[in-house]
Amino acid sequence: MPRYYPKQEKIVDFDNILEAIKSVKIHHNSVRQSATAHKIPRTNLMRYIAAFDGASIDVTTANADVMKNLLAESTTMGTKTIFNIEQEKALISYILKTSDINYGISLMELR
Repeated sequence: MPRYYPKQEKIVDFDNILEAIKSVKIHHNSVRQSATAHKIPRTNLMRYIAAFDGASIDVTTANADVMKNLLAESTTMGTKTIFNIEQEKALISYILKTSDINYGISLMELR
């Protein structure tokens, strides 16, 4: 057995997820049935449906771009982040600027 298993990247197909959500909401299929038909984990599909219910978006009349944006916001892999995207970009630019002027920050100072 190998000691290192390469990490498999999960590719999220938003069109496939939207079709599964529409089959649950519009055609009244069960979550389990539509998850197996679209090859999506059942718990993930339940989470996406809950995100649509929480945002009170009507699936029948909503624009596809609005639904994809909502899915992109609700799709987070890994642990919850501390900084938002703007703060991370500001931190990255500060670290790169200090390294350019030969004032590198140690890992402990960075933490």
